Amino acid sequence: MKRVIMIFMAFGLFGYALVIDRSYMAMDAVKSGDTYDVKGIVDNYPVDKEKLYAIVFYKNADAGDVLHIKWIAEKAEGGISRYEIATVDLPLALPSGAIRAQLQRGAKPWPKGTYRVEMYHKDKKVGEHTFTIGMGKTDQNASNPKPSAASPITDFFFAKKAWHDKEGYIDYDGKSDRFDVTQHKLFVIVKYRDLTVPGTIQIQWVLDDADGNHNALLLKNDMNITQKEGALYFAITLDIDWPVGSYHAELYHNDRRIASAPFKMAQSAPASVAHDAPKPAGNSDKIQGLIGSKWVDNSEAKPLIIYFPSSTQMSFDGVVRPCIISDTRIKMHGQHGWLDILYTISGDEMTMTMVKTGAKGVFHRMKSSGDTPAATPNSQNGSPTFAHRYCSSRGSSNEWIAFGASGDFSFGSLENDIVAASGTYRVTGDTITVTVKGEDLGALRIIRKSGTQIETLEFDGTVYDSKLCPAQKQNR
Repeated sequence: MKRVIMIFMAFGLFGYALVIDRSYMAMDAVKSGDTYDVKGIVDNYPVDKEKLYAIVFYKNADAGDVLHIKWIAEKAEGGISRYEIATVDLPLALPSGAIRAQLQRGAKPWPKGTYRVEMYHKDKKVGEHTFTIGMGKTDQNASNPKPSAASPITDFFFAKKAWHDKEGYIDYDGKSDRFDVTQHKLFVIVKYRDLTVPGTIQIQWVLDDADGNHNALLLKNDMNITQKEGALYFAITLDIDWPVGSYHAELYHNDRRIASAPFKMAQSAPASVAHDAPKPAGNSDKIQGLIGSKWVDNSEAKPLIIYFPSSTQMSFDGVVRPCIISDTRIKMHGQHGWLDILYTISGDEMTMTMVKTGAKGVFHRMKSSGDTPAATPNSQNGSPTFAHRYCSSRGSSNEWIAFGASGDFSFGSLENDIVAASGTYRVTGDTITVTVKGEDLGALRIIRKSGTQIETLEFDGTVYDSKLCPAQKQNR
């Protein structure tokens, strides 16, 4: 069963844990659809502010997930230190999105000092944000900060090209805030003065609204600075056309957000893709058959479902992502950029292979919403019957395997009750062939029978016997 474990672990690459993308404090935040209209992004509040708002952007939430928020006074007037003011549990209704946590002031002003918001998921700390109250000037017009006479950022803009000339100065071409989707490499130029050094400048490239995606962090660029005044440029590269829509870049100095600038990607010419990207073939019978279809991989405890609402969209485990489909491969925009996936379809079975990692997944076409294909019995007529479950001795592999009457197979560890992998099986003479994710794992040899009942099996040198299973788990 070792090979089964390796396959199961490899497929962990397809899933992601919950991630806090970014967070910030605001003067006001009003619900607007699946996000919030925010006014006044701040690091410091006045002591008389009635409500404090924390906006948290997250990704990769599962159904039923909850984010636990703690408001903490880290160090404030009156001897207050590491005091937990309030806690709240906020359900995550979408796989990715934004939530708002708020804290109401009491009858008295807030004590001056340093505060923070901590975020926990399943008892694990996944993020925090520090802010102050009454410690400085509050920027109430910072919802989309722009360079100004008082700002250390004297210029912040986008261009098609940027480079250093012979004297070391930055030159650029094609300055704009609107670009064609075929502009695969885009530059942002930053000019600054009076920044604390040594320090770090970071650019975050953010998708605001494009092709059904919202509030997605595409890339982070970091650069160390040693001069208080100067100019820098950063670049983002996509090997495929941008999804049409709105974006922005955020500028941070030593983890403090100090500027933001928007840009748009538009379809001003016929769509094209990079030379190494798949060419769309939306009119082929294969592509047309894929559009509107749903597929499921039931080999793990939680089924993984993919869906193709159109030729440019792919829903992966509940999250709709931009994609381009050809007859042999799919380019999908994942969590951290574009993913290259090869695929083949045979009847109602689709095999997908990640080009970069080689990880494979086998999906079965869903006949109707929420329905998956029933397992086809693979055992031959007149073949020996099975016990429900077989276990190895604890001195060997400490595993269990199980065979169902309808030809289904499952496997796991005796340490827990989790199904590590599942598939189908077929019987030929005194051997049993198990298939998981479309791949035959090799033959299990039948060692001992009692009449037509199989009692003992052997696989890869490990013996499995129905009598070795704990009594309380015989009827799994």
